[in-house]
Amino acid sequence: VTVAHSETTKDELRRLCEASDVVIPCVGIPDVLKAEWITPGTTVINVGTRFSADGEALHPDINILPVDRDAMIACCPGGVGPVSVAALMGNVWDCARARRSQTTTDQSRDYTPLGASDTLRELSSLSAGWTISGDLSVSAVAEEKDSDAKEKRSALKRSVRLGSWGEAKAILGTIVNRSNEIDHHPTRVELEHHCTEGVELTLEISTHALDGRLSESDFGLARDIDAILPKPDPPTFSMSSVWYDLPDDKIAKFPSPRGESKLLLIDDNGKSLQDLHFGSIVSEIPRDAHLIVNDSRVFDARLWGSPVRNPAGASEPSTKERPSEPTEVMLLNEEGAVLSGVDPSLDTCAHSQKWRAMIRAPVEIGDQLELRGGVRATVVELFSAWEEEGEGLGVEAAIRFTVEGDEAEKKTLTFRSLIEQQGETPIPPYLRRPASSQDTEDYQTVYAGTAGSVAAPTAGLHFTPEIMDALEKKGVKITRFTLHVSAGTFRPVASECISQHPMHKERFSVHASALREVAESMKNGRPVICVGTTSARVA
Repeated sequence: VTVAHSETTKDELRRLCEASDVVIPCVGIPDVLKAEWITPGTTVINVGTRFSADGEALHPDINILPVDRDAMIACCPGGVGPVSVAALMGNVWDCARARRSQTTTDQSRDYTPLGASDTLRELSSLSAGWTISGDLSVSAVAEEKDSDAKEKRSALKRSVRLGSWGEAKAILGTIVNRSNEIDHHPTRVELEHHCTEGVELTLEISTHALDGRLSESDFGLARDIDAILPKPDPPTFSMSSVWYDLPDDKIAKFPSPRGESKLLLIDDNGKSLQDLHFGSIVSEIPRDAHLIVNDSRVFDARLWGSPVRNPAGASEPSTKERPSEPTEVMLLNEEGAVLSGVDPSLDTCAHSQKWRAMIRAPVEIGDQLELRGGVRATVVELFSAWEEEGEGLGVEAAIRFTVEGDEAEKKTLTFRSLIEQQGETPIPPYLRRPASSQDTEDYQTVYAGTAGSVAAPTAGLHFTPEIMDALEKKGVKITRFTLHVSAGTFRPVASECISQHPMHKERFSVHASALREVAESMKNGRPVICVGTTSARVA
């Protein structure tokens, strides 16, 4: 409740009116408030009035007639007396004081800042969808007061799609009630209407008093919100039901010559199995079949960086242990940029590019890794732990690249040049060997086009130019789709229940002519064959 008075300026009155849900004019000065100051949906209770000079007319504090903005209007000529005003103000004060002193019986506020390992542990306890955004450069945030500083504050963030405005309103009301009970509230709430596709609710949680660090109370509120938000019926499929042992000595460290790998042929009823070589696929695919392949090209997405002990802007020297060996940084996909179609911005300057990556070391927001040539990668967001059997603990994070030098030097180094100079072919870690120059050719399909994948669409690696030519000469139709392979394809499933595994988005594109080709084949009853799961997901 805000009470204006005789010293309140006109500009301040306008700002207060525009920001208010309920406006009660009770001044006794005609037109002291303007109709255009009232925002849609505002409730106006006009109390203040004054007679005209001739005593024939009664003029309100606000000219209600022009108010045509979906506002609710009520008139109370003459208003209430001073005793009633005092009583109403007393009620407001008593209510505010009671709410302020209200405590919860099952949870108390804990504003102790959390370290990196505790933050990751708490993040893993939340449901899928929560991320950590912001920047933990605490000293900078504490001193700056502008909007940029506010954006640097670390915050928990989650978005959820709800069915309707009514459902969103009810859920938000429950969240507000719970926040009042524990006296800790979301720092930002946003509702976005998507017409027939429902309403998207976005929540951010942080502790203002900690100047950018997260507290146990933040995660406590997030857990409460998890309990309030609706949950879809999860699949009950258990990962232990498909677990099997694959000894390392059964994993080939290097591929067979392209086209000479084994091919398992299963007949229509599944009762007959044959061991063939891949070249036999030409005779086994029907003459009228339509083959769909993924033509995304793998780029050198694995980088290495040395931890910077005391990054610029750190509030105090770091005492935490840091790995002595270079740290692996596996790029996943570009973030935070307006992309040209689905392809990453490899030919634009590397400076300031933001990428989601897997970092094979425990890191926290603000940590930096030094690459060669004056390039640094700074951790700006944390998403979750990354667990792989036989590998060190990793972290999925967002990193921002910076290039040392003047503005001209920063613009000179493109991201493509950076990965060509310092990147490695991202062969799977289960091969248990470093990448070689031969992998640049072997870990790429012969029909690869635009670069964008951080892992190969492996089913297509077996095709040779000769096999492709033979299929086309046979009459097999071949259509290319593009899906840039990222974490959505190869991130290990660490959860026991498949419904708890966080799925990632992957970008894809299909030419309209390709869609028409596939639709025509399906219409004509031609067998449509997808080479691998990435092609199948697009199709």
